[in-house]
Amino acid sequence: MSNKSATATCIVKALKAEFKVDPPLSLQAMRTLLKDRFGLEVEKMKLYRARNKTRREAKEDHDASNAKLRNYCHMVLLTNPRNIAILHSLVQPEPIPMEPDSIHSDLRPIPVEPVPIPRFKRCFIYLEGAIASFLNRCRPFIGLDGCHLKGPYGGIMVTVMSVYENLGFYSLSYAIVEQESTMS
Repeated sequence: MSNKSATATCIVKALKAEFKVDPPLSLQAMRTLLKDRFGLEVEKMKLYRARNKTRREAKEDHDASNAKLRNYCHMVLLTNPRNIAILHSLVQPEPIPMEPDSIHSDLRPIPVEPVPIPRFKRCFIYLEGAIASFLNRCRPFIGLDGCHLKGPYGGIMVTVMSVYENLGFYSLSYAIVEQESTMS
């Protein structure tokens, strides 16, 4: 028997923590969690809608974060003029929407001017204070580490690291690139 009052929004709220831990949560896992915790039996379509809703919200969060990258790079440069912050983005025109001409309905639609949208490609951040601290306190070792980023944009985060005097890692600079290559 299905519970009609459990909407997709309610399911998203109930399983918010699980979606943060495991974004590609399967429908079967969602169904099991709802049954065990709340005693709810929910239709497969509602589970599907809830999962899509969380994915849309996650993408909106990523879009909002990417929109702040330009401001972040600007703040890095303002705090210390010797810092380096490079942001490379591509400007792609948005698809041209077509508006029908209301006067001449038999003619072709009039194209509307496209608006260019900057798309994040790569970023490099170098902090002068980190290098000064490295020269004074860290062991003379520099390493390179990278990890693949999940999410709608993907990419690889590459970090230049050193070892601090208490054997902790110390980040000197970092970059987000689309792939490991000489072009990045």
